[in-house]
Amino acid sequence: MYYRLFHFGVISVYSYGMMVVIGLILGITLAYRRAQQFGENPKNILDLSLCLMVSALIGARIVYVLLHWQYFKNHLIHIFLINQGGLVFYGASIAGIITALFFLKIKQLNIGNYFDICAPSVALGQAFGRIGCFLNGCCFGKIISCPQMQWIGVRFPAVIEKMPSGFPSEIIGSPAYLHHLNKGLIEHSALHSLAVYPTQLFSVFFNLFIFFSIVFLLKKRIFHGQIWLFYVFLYGISRFFIEFLRDDTPRYSAICFTFSQYISLGFIACAIIIYIYLYNRYRRFAQ
Repeated sequence: MYYRLFHFGVISVYSYGMMVVIGLILGITLAYRRAQQFGENPKNILDLSLCLMVSALIGARIVYVLLHWQYFKNHLIHIFLINQGGLVFYGASIAGIITALFFLKIKQLNIGNYFDICAPSVALGQAFGRIGCFLNGCCFGKIISCPQMQWIGVRFPAVIEKMPSGFPSEIIGSPAYLHHLNKGLIEHSALHSLAVYPTQLFSVFFNLFIFFSIVFLLKKRIFHGQIWLFYVFLYGISRFFIEFLRDDTPRYSAICFTFSQYISLGFIACAIIIYIYLYNRYRRFAQ
């Protein structure tokens, strides 16, 4: 776990923020290059990316703050400390989709084509974001109770790092360690958390799988929007099942689903319905 990659004096560079930035740069670069191949003006990708970065960041943070309002209502200044983690992808996704629809509609651009262009970039950017989650220690998994599964477990440290003089005081315990400590599962003398599922790395794997899958499917696309819908469907499924292994998010209702699982089910249903509609429309025009 590398909560802080390096620092210059009292200025720190956090691993989570760095991975998000790398993912954004790679994603925008890929989409920019792909735009010309799909007959679109690459400059529109840059304009769209700027709008998406702002709206997605705001949306991701708003949802995270709302889900953890019991903490933030007493620490309002912490709402703005996004470089240390605390973003909900579905918040970014919903805000980004709405922003993209408005942008493309105003510019009178092909909505389905641009969504297809951006789909692989989103999946790749997510993979780097989840690497940042792992380095940051957030989005951790449940305790592994099965002895045969202990080999895949991750133990997060009690102390992230000892800060040099001149730094403001910070919480230095890893989220998983503090979670287990607060639940009375470990003693204050423990040096690590209990072994938990590396859900962040599971997400990295599935996002990379989705990335390579939809890059392959791009060559077989038959209608605009098809690749984006494949992405939404595959991501929704992977996120829904990974959530069962996470231990950092609250669950709601008698069937114990998380907020993200409900959104995943909604995204999966929307992807299927829209895909059927667009496919049938394609067949009618193809005849």
